[in-house]
Amino acid sequence: MHVGNAPVFVDVLNTLGQLVGRFSGSNQSAVFSVKDYMSGLYMVTVRQGSESASAQFVVSR
Repeated sequence: MHVGNAPVFVDVLNTLGQLVGRFSGSNQSAVFSVKDYMSGLYMVTVRQGSESASAQFVVSR
């Protein structure tokens, strides 16, 4: 399935599994800032159409 023009949805969760951010974008991109996030490990899930991918990132101050 081609999802190239479908909106992009991004969820950010903390280590407790709590949703700390939800963002969306169009045309294969979504930009968000982590400046207000506390130091720690986070999980990001990106969805576009029926496709999804997850990754972890660390915020350190």
